[in-house]
Amino acid sequence: MDPSDAQSRKRKLLVNAFFVFVALFVVMDFAIPGKVAEDHILRIQRQVQKHNNAARGFHYSHRLVTAHRVFSVSEEVAQRAEAGAPIVYSVSRVFDELNWCRVPSTDARSYYSLRWLSAVLLPLLTLAAMFFEPRYKGAVEMGIVVFVFQVLLLADVLFLLLR
Repeated sequence: MDPSDAQSRKRKLLVNAFFVFVALFVVMDFAIPGKVAEDHILRIQRQVQKHNNAARGFHYSHRLVTAHRVFSVSEEVAQRAEAGAPIVYSVSRVFDELNWCRVPSTDARSYYSLRWLSAVLLPLLTLAAMFFEPRYKGAVEMGIVVFVFQVLLLADVLFLLLR
């Protein structure tokens, strides 16, 4: 075996280990129970988000404003919540992001889709792509897919840290 080939394998192993650690760290920050807080809703903001495309479509985004936080919620949560009502939510310990929220009149927790995507789906897809890359080396070029997921994971971590 060529010494440069062994060094290249070692470097790739270190890079993969780094990304496995980062992906597991992001998932664990979401999975481990965060700081649970109870607050009162001051107001519910509803904004029109216009799409600048040929269909000229739009949708509404909903945000709950409490005394301590402002966070995005789904339309269902915004419809169930009302100003002055209490709300219970969990904040992640490391990234200080909202993990879930619950209106006490219902027992169902609500997870915001962007948080679910950035904290669970993207890291797990990165791990899956890295796991399947050596197994499908000849059939499909997975190296590009792994690289794209790794770049997206780094962008996600930067988004979580710098937000």
